Amino acid sequence: MSGWGGGAIALASAGILVGGTVIVASTLFSTGAGAAAAGGAGVAAVVVVAPVLLLHGLSRSSKNKKVNKEIIRRQTVMPLEIPPSQERPVDLFFPLVPSPTHLEVIYTDSDNEYRLVIDTREALNGLHLMPEKE
Repeated sequence: MSGWGGGAIALASAGILVGGTVIVASTLFSTGAGAAAAGGAGVAAVVVVAPVLLLHGLSRSSKNKKVNKEIIRRQTVMPLEIPPSQERPVDLFFPLVPSPTHLEVIYTDSDNEYRLVIDTREALNGLHLMPEKE
């Protein structure tokens, strides 16, 4: 579940809660050992699994919000004017892109527009990809 967002986890826990409730309700109208076992599984899902998933989803959502706030706090506000003969550090954040091949920065001065293309294939090789199985 490490790839799931907080909303997806909360939705899954709600599904388990509803599914468990349906199983428990069906047990009330059924008889036999199978129905009792199904009812027990439904109760376990409702009582144990759903709240755990819900709390995990809420926790993950809270962490994601903190990360987003930090990114907003750190990022350089654009457009950025840099006086001639001066340098300034720039913090830029980009959405996750699987195995990007290049980064293109477009900037201007008073006369022209320039493009800086940075090849990222070597520096980021395999960074966003799962290792291949042998």
